[in-house]
Amino acid sequence: MKLFITFIFSYINFFYLQPLELPRFESFCTFPSSIGYLPQLVRLNLSSCESLASLPDNIDELKSLVELNLYCCLKLASFPNSICKLKCLAKLNLGRHPKLTSLPNNIDELRSLVKLDLSSCSKLASLPYNIGELRSLAELSLSSCSKLASLPDSIGGLRSLTMLDLIGCYGLTSLPDNIDALKSLQWLYLNGCSGLVSLPNSIDGLKSLQSLLLRLTSLPDSIDELKSLKSLNLNGHSGLASLPDNIGALKSLKYLCFSGLSRLASLPDSIGALKYLEDLDLNDCSGLASLPDNIGALKSLKKLDLNGCSGLTNLPDNIGALKSLENVDLSGCSRLASLPDSIDALQSLNSLNLRGCSGLTSCSGLTSLPDSIGALQSLNSLNLGGCSGLASLPDSIDALQSLKSLYLSDCSGIASLPDIIGVLKSLESVSLIDCSGLASLPDNIDALKSLESLFLSDCSGLASLPDSIGTLKSLESLSLYDCSGLASLPDTFGALKSLESLRLYGCPGLARLLINIGALKSLKSLYLSGFSEL
Repeated sequence: MKLFITFIFSYINFFYLQPLELPRFESFCTFPSSIGYLPQLVRLNLSSCESLASLPDNIDELKSLVELNLYCCLKLASFPNSICKLKCLAKLNLGRHPKLTSLPNNIDELRSLVKLDLSSCSKLASLPYNIGELRSLAELSLSSCSKLASLPDSIGGLRSLTMLDLIGCYGLTSLPDNIDALKSLQWLYLNGCSGLVSLPNSIDGLKSLQSLLLRLTSLPDSIDELKSLKSLNLNGHSGLASLPDNIGALKSLKYLCFSGLSRLASLPDSIGALKYLEDLDLNDCSGLASLPDNIGALKSLKKLDLNGCSGLTNLPDNIGALKSLENVDLSGCSRLASLPDSIDALQSLNSLNLRGCSGLTSCSGLTSLPDSIGALQSLNSLNLGGCSGLASLPDSIDALQSLKSLYLSDCSGIASLPDIIGVLKSLESVSLIDCSGLASLPDNIDALKSLESLFLSDCSGLASLPDSIGTLKSLESLSLYDCSGLASLPDTFGALKSLESLRLYGCPGLARLLINIGALKSLKSLYLSGFSEL
């Protein structure tokens, strides 16, 4: 193999090779010194060459090399100092080197280096002090460097650094006090740094910071100084019980995530001052009992995620003031008994999710939808899964002329769908799952001219499908699962000329279907299971 590679390098010199790609060359053990014959090589990719144990000392002869990818070269434990003589090198990927314990002491000579990836170097315990001399470095990834206990103070010298990724560095206990010297830093990722209990007060000096991802038990009061911050993600730290009152001072904030903060009982009133906030994620904040009344002041809010907020009993009456709101997820809100009438003012709303989450009796207290729901002219997705107390859909549902998807699951109280559902001309998908009380579908289902998918599962009370189903000219997919009461399909079934997918499972009464299945000329996928008579 070595002879073969040497031959290649001797030959391709005549072609002034610039990129050389040898990823996943698993039997490649050593790199020949003849690599020096490629003085114009710009890019060298040796990623996943898992048998490669060393690099030649004369690698510095690659005078034009800009990008070197050594990701997942598992046997490489060290690098020759000559690698730091590559004056044009801008991108160096040393990620996933489980044997790497240190970097070359002369790493400061890589003055053109812009991107350095050291992710998943699990034995790397420290960085050389002179790493602060890499004045061109813009991106430094140290994610999953689990033995890294600290960063050198010299890191403040990285004046061009825009991204610092420390996700999963659970051995990291502190950040250097002079972190505010990173004047260009825009993205700081600290999620999974379980040993990090606080941020230095100097963090308020990161005036260019736009995105901050972390898990701490508290936030510094000085966080309000991060005037450029657009994204704040505190995902998953169950120990965080409160937020600083001055969080409303983050005027540039567009994304705010408190997902998984189970001890968070309330939001500060100042949150209403976040005029540019577009996405508020409170997923699985099970201790949250209410939203502040001034949430209606979030005029730019487009997405509100309250999935799994099992302690939430109501929504503020002024939620209708959120004129830009497009997506609301209330799945898993098991104590939510009703929706406020003001919901009719959400004219931009296109998705409303009330579906249950696994392990929760989700939204079981919801017994009705307000008639005003018909005012949601932009709504295109309505998910009512797990609303076991829901007995009917309001007549005003006929006004949802933009509705494309209707999902009902575990709605055992619903016996029928209103006939007026036929006026929903935009409806493309209907899913009725575990609606055991459902006895029939409306006769005018044929009016759903845009319907492409009909999914019926565990609707044990359903005895037949209406004859009009055969005129659903757009229907492409029909799935009938465990509808044990269904004894036959209408004679018009063969008229479904657009039907491409038919899935029948656990409907033993439909065995005779196979007699005229040949009429379905567009059928591409057929799944039949549970037919003992076949």
